[in-house]
Amino acid sequence: VNPETGMECMPILGFSAVHLRPGESLRLPRHSASSVINVVDGSGTARIDGVELSFDPFDTMAVPTHAEVEIANASATTPAHLFVVDDAPMQRKLGFYEIFG
Repeated sequence: VNPETGMECMPILGFSAVHLRPGESLRLPRHSASSVINVVDGSGTARIDGVELSFDPFDTMAVPTHAEVEIANASATTPAHLFVVDDAPMQRKLGFYEIFG
């Protein structure tokens, strides 16, 4: 979010970061935007629509629209950091972005 305007930093792409504490897992919100997850550091697993993937630093995972995503940090001592890029800002501007329960 642009701190001066409160809007997205770019008109068509959204950016966010995920910090997973050691051993933590997180279910990402299911939504209509597609996204790409890049692993900055740490290792673990991602379950994307039932497909389990292992990840390490510098890995990139594609997440299709409407996918169920759960990510887990495999380490008991080291956090994991992931960077997420999605097309939610473009979908909001076009009027069809949705978040599902």
